[in-house]
Amino acid sequence: MYPLRRQQPLLVTSLCCAMALPGSYAWGANSATEGSVPAHDTSVAIIDIALQEGSELHGRVVDREGLPVTKSEVKVLRAGKTVTVVRTDGIGAFKAELARGGVYHVETEDGVAVLRVWQPNTAPPHAVSQVLMINGNKVHRGQRTPTQALFCHPYIVIAVAAMLVAVPVILHNNRDDRRPAS
Repeated sequence: MYPLRRQQPLLVTSLCCAMALPGSYAWGANSATEGSVPAHDTSVAIIDIALQEGSELHGRVVDREGLPVTKSEVKVLRAGKTVTVVRTDGIGAFKAELARGGVYHVETEDGVAVLRVWQPNTAPPHAVSQVLMINGNKVHRGQRTPTQALFCHPYIVIAVAAMLVAVPVILHNNRDDRRPAS
């Protein structure tokens, strides 16, 4: 009369576990899907910068407290190749001549910025005139305890809620006194 009665708990448990997995694992998607962002760019926002007259990139390097970092090496890279290396002055300022616009990585000894550089008078209205590099402002992942990280994921919260409803229903429906007499 009830052909799936014995398989029902296994089916509900399997579905709850599938809901708890991120979509890429549950549906078999490849982690390197089309349009994915490389790992080195995920923690840094791209900043639009307008070059000054003479195609100069202006910037400052400060520490976490806002104090200037003097005589610090600033490396400007494009497509992984070093374009120029400059040093900061007494107030943490630097200038680097760039031949053309494009996407550049600016690195200090303890900081990184990704810049979309525009030639003078071609930058969008929201572009800034100089970059502010903050040393020691790296992103550190894993700042939550495992329990906090587990229950912050929406699929896991939904799965736990579904199991809190499904398990009592299954137990109630499988009681011996609820089965029809044969």
